[in-house]
Amino acid sequence: LYASNVVYNAISNQTTYHDTSSGLTNVYVLSVPYSSPYTTVAELASALNGTSEYLTVSDPTVEGYVTSVGRYDIDTQGFSQSATLSGRGWQNDFSIVPGEALMFTVNGAFTFNMVGTYNSDFSFSLTPPSSGGYALISLPPDVAYANASDLVSSINGSSSGSPLVVVEEWDPDTQGFSTKSYTYSSRGWSGDFVLDPYYGQLIKITAGASVSGWIPSR
Repeated sequence: LYASNVVYNAISNQTTYHDTSSGLTNVYVLSVPYSSPYTTVAELASALNGTSEYLTVSDPTVEGYVTSVGRYDIDTQGFSQSATLSGRGWQNDFSIVPGEALMFTVNGAFTFNMVGTYNSDFSFSLTPPSSGGYALISLPPDVAYANASDLVSSINGSSSGSPLVVVEEWDPDTQGFSTKSYTYSSRGWSGDFVLDPYYGQLIKITAGASVSGWIPSR
């Protein structure tokens, strides 16, 4: 079924692996297709590690590239779900939520492809706690937005109350969000950056607001 679907690279080239003695971690926050053969993160991670017919890695005989997968929960405002790989297999598996990006911890550099589709009619409905909060979303690789400001204009233009006040993107080199952060303050917006849709986008919705029925332009 999915072999005939469009194949997207989950990351545009080989992942880098940092020497942990440098103090850096080895985390990638990646966009995930809205529709794919996988229903749980263990299925997806096993595929990334070369144990599935759907995905291949640079050396599919080597298993264990991905050692944990985390999900950011808009309700709890934290990575409250995390599946980990151990000698007994994947522990604490959980379901993939369409539209959400996931955080992968890796133990080596590798190149992989992710199979699936980014349905053109898929819409986002995001409601954080009443005090406001973050959501970690996936964008299609062929999304029409070049910069973070384009994403903000699209979401705020289709939602009441201009809900977005922050857009951030994971930087694998610094292992953090802060180096790519487009933020609204009393002086207006600042820090615009070029989007890389292969990585997940961390967006902040202001207090009392929500995003409903937004469809990414392509």
